[in-house]
Amino acid sequence: MRSIKVKLVFLYLALVFMVMVVSGTIMILQIQSSEIERMKSDLREIANMCKSNIIDKYSIDYFGEAIGEVYQHTDSSSNISRQVHLFILSSRGAYIESSYGGEDYLDFGNRITKAINGEEYFLTGTRFPDKNGVPKVWCEYFYPVFDEYGNQTFIIYTRSDMAAINESRDMMANTIYIASVVALILTAIVGSIVAGTFTSPILRLTKSAVAFADGELYQEIAVSSNDEIGKLTATFNYMAEELSRTIEEIEREKNKLEVLLSNMTDGVLAFDISGTLIHANKVSYDLLETEETEELSYAKLGNLLNIKLKDLSGINIDSEEDNEENKVEELAVSIGEKYLTVLISIFQNKYHLADGVIVVLQDSTRFIKLDNMRKEFVANVSHEIRTPITTIKGWAETILMIENMETADRNENLEVILFECDKITLLVEDLLELSKFDNNQFKINVSKVDLVDLTKQTAYSIRLEASRMQQKIEFETELENAYVNADSSRIIQVFTNVINNAVKYSSSEGVITITITDDKDFYVVNIRDTGEGIPKESVGMLFERFYRVDKARSRSSGGTGLGLPIAKEIMEIHQGKISITSELGVGTDVKIEFNKNFNVEEDSELNEGEALQ
Repeated sequence: MRSIKVKLVFLYLALVFMVMVVSGTIMILQIQSSEIERMKSDLREIANMCKSNIIDKYSIDYFGEAIGEVYQHTDSSSNISRQVHLFILSSRGAYIESSYGGEDYLDFGNRITKAINGEEYFLTGTRFPDKNGVPKVWCEYFYPVFDEYGNQTFIIYTRSDMAAINESRDMMANTIYIASVVALILTAIVGSIVAGTFTSPILRLTKSAVAFADGELYQEIAVSSNDEIGKLTATFNYMAEELSRTIEEIEREKNKLEVLLSNMTDGVLAFDISGTLIHANKVSYDLLETEETEELSYAKLGNLLNIKLKDLSGINIDSEEDNEENKVEELAVSIGEKYLTVLISIFQNKYHLADGVIVVLQDSTRFIKLDNMRKEFVANVSHEIRTPITTIKGWAETILMIENMETADRNENLEVILFECDKITLLVEDLLELSKFDNNQFKINVSKVDLVDLTKQTAYSIRLEASRMQQKIEFETELENAYVNADSSRIIQVFTNVINNAVKYSSSEGVITITITDDKDFYVVNIRDTGEGIPKESVGMLFERFYRVDKARSRSSGGTGLGLPIAKEIMEIHQGKISITSELGVGTDVKIEFNKNFNVEEDSELNEGEALQ
């Protein structure tokens, strides 16, 4: 309805429609009223004929024959008899005779009351069925008959079916409806032609404007006149040319910005002065751990970061301090295991007023964790090295201070120094091995080995240490052989580390049980001890470097805290697994799984990266 042409045509149609409706309604009402009056006249005429030609001439016994003669006479001169039913009733409304040729049950109800009281009247629109039970609408006339003394003797009741009137009314309504439709169609055609002479130039201009808004920038509208519309068209052509050039420049800058933001590793969010998000790249949603479909506002960002952001409603647009473009606020936050650096700065509009804020999210997790690992590593290595160096220095100073030290005492002190030097050497070797793992320089010599044989061999080499502590090593398996592709020396290193730990941390007379089972794609070696067990909170940290459950006891037993991390790295190179379960006061179970499908050529030499492919 926004088109002028449509409005004009609609106005024409509405005017014609109202004229046709009003005139048609008046015509239908007039015709219907005329037909009802004609029907009333017919009913009155039949009633008068009945009185003068039947009741006044014949006795009641001859009413039936007389009615037939009257209808035969009227039928030959008019069609009234085919439309009107005639009934002769008593003064109390009882049936006497009718034009039906027989008694007809009539239920007048209260409609006949006035006639019984001597009043003549008409009724229209009465609904009741005829003698065949067909529902019809009737026009009724009650005519009381009086004798010469003024006494009411009969009631003449005539009626006529109003179906003919309704049909005539409906035909007229249909005619008017068809005429209205034709008139509306003609009006629409003529109105469209007339309105088109005014609106065609405007429509062409509008169509071009819509196409221009949809991105069709290169177009020119023909100027067909020198009037106001022609001048408007020429102005539009000039505007389109200038605007297309401006939009091209904006699109180029926008594309550069979109590529830049989408390829950034930092999250960027822009909010207007009301706190509504106006732009965000995908990285920002990833860093905030939210979906891109989720509505994000400035206030909700503060809730997600669990920090209090600057209230945008409190920015004073007249304050140079608040509108300082280069002023950046830096915050450090954490979301779960992530560490984020949040940079917040206000941006301005062309009037140098605060228009919103830019929030930049930088993921600092990797750097913080690396820094923490570096600090922890330096602290652990420094501590591990400082302890034996302190011991070596102490014993060396003791030897130097006592010039005449007995040879036995001197040798004992030198043995302590040698022992501490061995600990430092072992620590350095372990660190070198871990460095090789980290740099993918660790090499393995793979061959076909029997796990049953390797396990027995390792347990046998440790039996002396176990017997010294009155411990017992038991070996249980139903397998004769368990062949896998592996570096036998490295697997022995894993077994030695695990079994040594079981011996060290088990009490005297403890039992270390070694079992080997076949579990589909893996051979599983379980090494269980009956030692003191490990606290539940420490089990998940056993494979971290330098981690010890009981640091004092571990150092006294000579451990570096690197054995299990090295064992884990070796098993991962062999595409296997190592896991630990323990119950405090009951014992510890180390589960080592060897992948049967780790297939390489025998005697081949692989580094870590090649073995994992």
